[in-house]
Amino acid sequence: GGMRGQVTIRTAYAAGLSMKQARLGAGLRRAMLVSIEDDGLGIPRERQATIFDVFQSSKSGARGLGLSIVSEVVTAHGGQIRVDSEPGKTLFTVLLPLGDGADNG
Repeated sequence: GGMRGQVTIRTAYAAGLSMKQARLGAGLRRAMLVSIEDDGLGIPRERQATIFDVFQSSKSGARGLGLSIVSEVVTAHGGQIRVDSEPGKTLFTVLLPLGDGADNG
């Protein structure tokens, strides 16, 4: 076989300190932190700024809707998403706010 890539998904409860470490989450008191990391080629720095825009894709023939939809859904739920990438490591970090439990009737 060829090279095998690896994708690692982690979830955590994020409060104060861990959100500051994630460099986002201002205004989110309690949140679910989801990170997706791979060991692929990485995303060029100049593309990282537009990766969540509609119709951005590096794949031939692709419409580039995937990450824009992800971003839209995360934002609609009051969350935040960011990407950090270099060759050999791309990390997507998603923060989704958790309710205070008052509306879980």
